[in-house]
Amino acid sequence: RLHLDRNPEESRERLGEIASAARGMVDGMSDLVWSIDPRKDDMRSLLRRLRQFASDVLESQGIDWRLDAQPGLEYLSLDAGQRRHLFLILKEAIANAARHAQCSLVSIHAEASGTQLMISVADDGRGFDEAAAKEGNGLENMRRRAQALGGSLVLDGRQGVRVLLRFPLSHRR
Repeated sequence: RLHLDRNPEESRERLGEIASAARGMVDGMSDLVWSIDPRKDDMRSLLRRLRQFASDVLESQGIDWRLDAQPGLEYLSLDAGQRRHLFLILKEAIANAARHAQCSLVSIHAEASGTQLMISVADDGRGFDEAAAKEGNGLENMRRRAQALGGSLVLDGRQGVRVLLRFPLSHRR
């Protein structure tokens, strides 16, 4: 129970936590609705949503970013599961860069080669120690999602952080 008149500072803090949790739930529902919308079954929709997310998260932190996609990539078809897993992996990588990397630039690169899609998110920040990063669930969730896509996830934290996801376009789960 929240008593607003007893401790105004505590009340403001608590209301802030509630607002943050509510925003998180709305964002999660928005991601889910987007991922199952059959009208969004191509890379164009995913790249558009990724640009919006990167802009919101990175620019608010004063971090420059760029997204380079191979010409024609926007016409690739993705099913709902692929879109959802792919977007959530990329969203986690971008959010991690904004939260932890102390970076000034995030680069996102997407290309297809044969039947493989390769997407990387790299930052110019401080890197990370993977053993220390195992405390949270983010990296493990990213790995599970890559596996669900039938692909692989490689993390390199020696100079900045680079997350590389590869998965076959023909894999359906």
